[in-house]
Amino acid sequence: MTEVNKKLRELGLTYNQATIYLELAKVEKAKAGEIIKATGFHRNIIYNCLEELTKLSLIAVSKEDGVHVYKLTDPEKLIRDQEDRVEKSKKLVKYISKLKTIPEMQKIIVHEGQSEFLAHTRNTYQRIKSGDMVRLLGISPKFHDIMAEEIGERIQKVSNFKKIRSKILAKNLDKKDLEYIKSSQGYIEAKESELVANDTNSIEILEDRIAIKSFAEPYFIVEIINPQLAKNYQKYFDFIWDSTK
Repeated sequence: MTEVNKKLRELGLTYNQATIYLELAKVEKAKAGEIIKATGFHRNIIYNCLEELTKLSLIAVSKEDGVHVYKLTDPEKLIRDQEDRVEKSKKLVKYISKLKTIPEMQKIIVHEGQSEFLAHTRNTYQRIKSGDMVRLLGISPKFHDIMAEEIGERIQKVSNFKKIRSKILAKNLDKKDLEYIKSSQGYIEAKESELVANDTNSIEILEDRIAIKSFAEPYFIVEIINPQLAKNYQKYFDFIWDSTK
């Protein structure tokens, strides 16, 4: 249930809302008191969440013997809501695009949460051209935990297939880092440097952009698309790399 709760939160529900929604999914219908007993939540939390879920049309309420009874509406509503959000987002993007009057010299995108963190990493390696260089100023031990073994292996395969070269400057390289580097077929080089401040963040430097990654919760990435800025960071990285034994 924990994983399902997480998925519901990724769709926009709070932890409490997702928990109550899943409790109602187990039964045909339930009274507020029964939900309080099942979840252990305070009655105020239960009533607030039930009201919020009702407004979202995810649950329905009726009366039996003068007592409110709650049950799920069609779970397909979750899909329809997401499809509706996508359509609204497309229209919004189309409208915003029409507002542009000058060429865009820089673009800043913020990716928040573990799911967006993973999506950004996958998209990065799909977008990078074969033979390109990735420079990483800093790496965190949490990288492997966030990425998970399966996703890490998938990215490694894409990287090896496209012959993407990587250089890493790290404060410290642990066992997992060294194993990951070893599996890269020689496409990843790494050095330890005292000039790297800490292991809670990293700066990924590409040809046309940099990505500042925070490995402290809540995880996030600030992506700055600016070719000139990227070139400046490349020169800075290469200076440290060449100065490090």
